[in-house]
Amino acid sequence: MNMRHLIILFTVLAALAIATTSWAALGDVAIFSEGVGWITQENADAQRTIVLIT
Repeated sequence: MNMRHLIILFTVLAALAIATTSWAALGDVAIFSEGVGWITQENADAQRTIVLIT
């Protein structure tokens, strides 16, 4: 194997390792509702409430 193949193999293995390990269990959801430039804080809180209720 040449260096290019080793780099590709390492990248694929690293991506697979990252994709298969997670600190969240299946079904867990994180909701970020802080103020950002494209939505107001009030609207973010309202959307968070809608998601948490359903």
